[in-house]
Amino acid sequence: MVPNNGFWWLLVLFLLANIGFSVANIYYDSFLTDVTSPNKMPTVSSWGFALGYLGGVIPFILFYLVRGLMTTHQSIMLAFILSGLWWAIFSIPMLLTVKQKSALPVPNNPLKQVFKRLTNTLRHLAQYPKIVGFLASYFFYIDGVNTIITEASLFAVSLGIKMTELLTILLFVQLVAFPASIIFGYLTKCFSERTMILAGISIYSIICLLSLIITQAWGFWIMAFLIGSAQGGIQAISRSYFGKIIPQAYSGEFFGFYNIFGKFSAVLGPLVFGGVAALTGSVQLGSGSLLIFFVLGGWIFIKYA
Repeated sequence: MVPNNGFWWLLVLFLLANIGFSVANIYYDSFLTDVTSPNKMPTVSSWGFALGYLGGVIPFILFYLVRGLMTTHQSIMLAFILSGLWWAIFSIPMLLTVKQKSALPVPNNPLKQVFKRLTNTLRHLAQYPKIVGFLASYFFYIDGVNTIITEASLFAVSLGIKMTELLTILLFVQLVAFPASIIFGYLTKCFSERTMILAGISIYSIICLLSLIITQAWGFWIMAFLIGSAQGGIQAISRSYFGKIIPQAYSGEFFGFYNIFGKFSAVLGPLVFGGVAALTGSVQLGSGSLLIFFVLGGWIFIKYA
């Protein structure tokens, strides 16, 4: 247990948890090429995100129901304990049933070979123009997506929304994202994955434009619905699209690039959002400025991916 004055211990634990989560996501995403065929990737990827959102709703509701029976400190401890148990329990099915199919043999000197193969891949990126184009596009539009997710609470506070209502809205986003992610996956059977990614980019562009004119709490509910309708879908279809265009034997390596681009992009969006909001004194303008990420991401995707 971290004591109340143990800020640096808490920071270290958060850093380790974030590293673990980021590394695990690389292998989790790369398993998409092992657990299904290319034509089923959009559906499987969408169900993965959908169940993830549903899984996020259940402990959220449990925490929400019992937090009133505890002190603030106890409720925070419960949130961490509940999250840890949830992750541990639901990792068991994957560990027992999922087997890796597309993989390279383990070399005698793994660390040396990793850097050698990584260097070789970087040297030959010109052989994968579609992958490079997609990653460049993904860098921008997923930055916009992640920034909207992380900065939505600041926007809500600027509208005068109280914390209790904000928690309800966040739960609402999760509930909308569950069926919306599945719908995105099934729509790829009628439309291409490219079309659905562009649809997600378009929805987020509308969200940015709406943020410029919304001044009341009811408008934020509309934004929350739109975020939930596209959030899981654009992430799921992006993953399945990438899974189809990479060499399957190198899925772990290429999904490493995929996740790195997603993480690096998380710096630029908040910087633009915060910079514009600080210069103008308007959180609404800060949110609207994120439109540039979706415009750039969409343009690169259409032209090069």
